[in-house]
Amino acid sequence: MYESVSRANLAQSGCSKLGSAWRRALSGVLVASACFVLLGQSGCDNANKPIIIKGPSVQPVQDIRWGTMRAVHRVSIDAAKGDGREQVSVRGMVAVERPDRFRLQAIGPGGITLFDLIKVGGDVKVVQSMAGADSSLQQKVLLSIGADLSAMYDLEPVHPSHKKYVDLKVGELRIVENERTIRAQQFKEVQGQSLPTHIDIDNTALNYKVSIDVEQATLDDKLDPALFRMGK
Repeated sequence: MYESVSRANLAQSGCSKLGSAWRRALSGVLVASACFVLLGQSGCDNANKPIIIKGPSVQPVQDIRWGTMRAVHRVSIDAAKGDGREQVSVRGMVAVERPDRFRLQAIGPGGITLFDLIKVGGDVKVVQSMAGADSSLQQKVLLSIGADLSAMYDLEPVHPSHKKYVDLKVGELRIVENERTIRAQQFKEVQGQSLPTHIDIDNTALNYKVSIDVEQATLDDKLDPALFRMGK
């Protein structure tokens, strides 16, 4: 999903305005003293400080009630590569605006963009990714993971095979489509809503698994429409 970089850590601080500097707006969110300017929200007011996801667990819910989400994810991918497997771990940033769009980006050391993925409606586009012909984590996998996240967040258009199940006994929301199974777990209360903080994706079509831990999240912020502009 995020190309073959084994560890991607973001270490810049400060508050930046988005404008054309999408990367600058992302770079500060992983520093505890920085403002949460992730994915299109600028300014340093208290309302935009990060929510560290810790505290009591809550029950999973089947229906998503928020309109927008910005989050920092710690992501691990295990994908088929030749006769073996390839493991990749990065930090990713996601902005979601329901009903039909998201933007997903990972940045490595020195501000290097590992990938930049946008979904709007039925279109998913890899805007930027690092070259690496020997890596199995290429464009087809990135596009597929984009579809995984679209299924996770119930984004339109919904696949005809899309089904959801809540298991209160294990505290899990399970989402199943033809080629993927998503297990959303460890639900926490974020701004009065139930949000999963651990997500496992098993994609049988391309033989990869993704594990996501949510580090920070805010809900229902106004997002800049420019975030979802695919360009030419």
